[in-house]
Parts: sequence; C-alpha cells; structure tokens
Amino acid sequence: MPRFAKTVLLFLLLLPLLGLPSAWFLSGTVLRHSFDAWVQDRRDAGYTLRYAEPELAGFPFGLDVRIPDPGVESPEGWHWRGPALTGGATLWDPLSLTLRAPGRHRVEWGPRNGRLALQLDAAGASGRAELAFDGRLRQADAALTDVAAEGPLPGPLHIERLDLVYRDTAVPDDAGAAAPGELLMTALGVDLPPGLELPLGPRVELFLVEGRVEGPLPAEASRQSLALWRDAGGLLDIHRLKLRWGPLQLEAEGRLALDRELRPTGELTSNLRGGSDLVEHLAARKMIAERAAGALKLAIFALSRNAGDGGPPVVELPVSLKDGLLYLGPVALFRLRPVL
Repeated sequence: MPRFAKTVLLFLLLLPLLGLPSAWFLSGTVLRHSFDAWVQDRRDAGYTLRYAEPELAGFPFGLDVRIPDPGVESPEGWHWRGPALTGGATLWDPLSLTLRAPGRHRVEWGPRNGRLALQLDAAGASGRAELAFDGRLRQADAALTDVAAEGPLPGPLHIERLDLVYRDTAVPDDAGAAAPGELLMTALGVDLPPGLELPLGPRVELFLVEGRVEGPLPAEASRQSLALWRDAGGLLDIHRLKLRWGPLQLEAEGRLALDRELRPTGELTSNLRGGSDLVEHLAARKMIAERAAGALKLAIFALSRNAGDGGPPVVELPVSLKDGLLYLGPVALFRLRPVL
C-alpha cells in the first residue's frame, strides 16, 4: 500500500479519537450549564444549596460526576444533608444522570426551638435524574435498599426497599406558579417499630402511593402550618394506592384532606381482596363488634366477584374517613387520631 494511502487510512482511523476531546468538553459544558441553571432556579425560589465544588472526570469516553458534602434547606425550613453524590452520564446524553449516594441521609424540619429529625441509613442508594437544558428537573427516581430509619417514630423502622419517583407534570397557573409534579412512592418489606399494638401485624409487605399534593406545601410539620395548608385547599390527590398488610389486600384511589381536628377525612373507592379474612382477623382481636363483623362479611359475600387471576375474590367497597372514624362500606372500623 502506498505511503499516502496508509497515511489517509491512519487519519480516518484516528478521526473519531481526535474528536473525543471536543465531544467530552461539549458534553461537560452542557451538563454544567444545566446544573448551574437548576441551582440558580432553586436559589431564586428561596432554597439554600450547599456543596463542595463539583468534580467532573471520566475523559475521554464518559462523564463521571462527584458532588461532595451536599445539603439543601428549603424556604419552609426543612433541611437535608447526605453523603457525596457520585454518578455519570454518556457523551451523547449528558443530561441523563445516574447517581449513587449510599450512607446516612438526615432530614430536619420544624421550628428552631423544637426541630424534628429523621435519619435514614441506606446500604444502597441509586437513581437517575433527567435535566432539561434550562435546568428544569424533568424526572427523577431513587431506589434505597436495606434502610434503617430512626427519628420522630415510636421506635426503629426497617425497609427492605424504598422507591421514589418524581415526574414534572406541572403546568404554571395564571400567576406563573407551578403545582408540584407527581410523586410515586413504593415501600417493600416494612418492619414497623416493635412494641406497638398494630391491628394487622408488625410487617407491611407493600405500600404504594402515587399522586399529587394540592395547595401550597406546609411550611413546617406543626399543627398551625397544617391548618393553614388545609384552609388554603390543601389535600392529597391519590391516583393509585396499594396496601398489603397482613390479611389486607387493598387497591384504592380518591382524595384525602384534614378536618378541623387535623384528622384525615375524605373518600376512596377501593378494591378489596380477601375481605372475609380481614374481617375475621379484626373480629378475633376485638377490634370490631361481632354484629359489625357479620354485616361486613355478608356485604362482602354479596358483592364479591371473581378476579380472573386465580387469586382471592374482589369486592368494591367505599372507604370513608369522616368525623374521626374510618368506614369500610357502612361499617365503622377504627377511630382516627390527628396527624399531629
């Protein structure tokens, strides 16, 4: 092969490598611009963000990111601190980040003279974040495994896996303010604090809730702040709820708010599986009267239908929370306490 031809062939083989520095620099610039825009947007909204200088590495084939000592304080007063965030992105999609942050996460809220703190120790913590070029957070998800929680609880709590998903579906109103996006939380294998007299046992196999918080978010976890949120139209719009707790297998949707005593109030439509087993469980523990148990079992038997999947029959019953009582159909099951 002539020397000129060899030179041309070598150049063509090296051309992609020669372009890698430019591609890496451009992708890093796009990522840094989006991150800085997100930080500025949060600061404009009243948040305080603290972190050491972000580190960008991975040249020449990818973007490796590390944000040491991160912390966030909201204008409402809650504060989060966590371990260093590490992760990365590809050169062709620098705004889709994978992130990892195993270790201790601490959240504090409440008035300065009586702050509450929740501490989460996660053996594994990974997720993804998708940014827009203007800094908007389009979507984020996180998966925490082997989570030990301590704080304003009656005792230690353990969760095998906790998944969190945020989707930016907000549309600005006439004043230019956008409602929060949709949130999805799934908890698997929740061991509740020991020593509690729990109606359905010490372990929740599944708790899933997807929905949106309506109204201005409470400024802090206090009765006064929750009352202001309630009076401003605050409620929880539940698009999907699933609960597997002892004999209870429930799927529901609806809206919940707070009454004058700060007790949950609202209506849910629900599909209940294995309802007879649940009623027998509650009756055996003297949690519902024998007469109420008989009426419920009769209603469940009359309204149940085959689920078509080989599982227990399904009955559609309304779940009502009103006047401090939780009703399944027409029967009151439990008294409800104020949330604070």
